[in-house]
Amino acid sequence: MPADVRLPHPFDPLSKEEIEAAIAIIKKAHGDNLLFNVISLQEPRKAQMTAWLENPASALRPVRVADVVVICPDGKVCDGLVDLQKGTITSWKELDGLQPIVGDVTLMMFGWAIFSVTWRC
Repeated sequence: MPADVRLPHPFDPLSKEEIEAAIAIIKKAHGDNLLFNVISLQEPRKAQMTAWLENPASALRPVRVADVVVICPDGKVCDGLVDLQKGTITSWKELDGLQPIVGDVTLMMFGWAIFSVTWRC
């Protein structure tokens, strides 16, 4: 790796490139018809971080892992973990009976719908 490339700290948020890589890996394995709800960093375990912080020169650097929540075409929600160093999915499970996180856009849509109904009354 070139000397001018700075590795992210294990607790840094995922970069744009890491998010794009996670999306590409998931789409390759599960198809293009997925709605990506959340893509975030799965923080390293305390033991890994403690070892690395105590001796960053010789301890293994914690692996960057993306935690990905998608909504499948059939409406089911799936959660996956993507090892960004290896470029592989290390975990994939259907979250039966659960709903995805409601984001800002969804909240705005609900707000406008309620406002428009209330305003007409």
